Amino acid sequence: MSFAINLVYGVCLTILWFIAILANKRWSVGVLSAVLVAPFLAWFMFENFTLVLEVSLLTLLSLYVHRSNIVRICNGIEAKIGKSN
Repeated sequence: MSFAINLVYGVCLTILWFIAILANKRWSVGVLSAVLVAPFLAWFMFENFTLVLEVSLLTLLSLYVHRSNIVRICNGIEAKIGKSN
């Protein structure tokens, strides 16, 4: 979705995703980091309330869909990349 909005926006979120994965060795932390930053980055780059609202709704949907991953991260049992539970 982010590349459809703007190439620079998509690249920024991809870089953030990659840095979060390198720092935490967890795919879900990388995804959630990018998803949480997406509305703020959209506002900073575009200052378009409608776009920010749409991205915020997609962020909430992503958080809902990944709620089990969030619980595992908080409990410290989310598997790292290359390791099984």
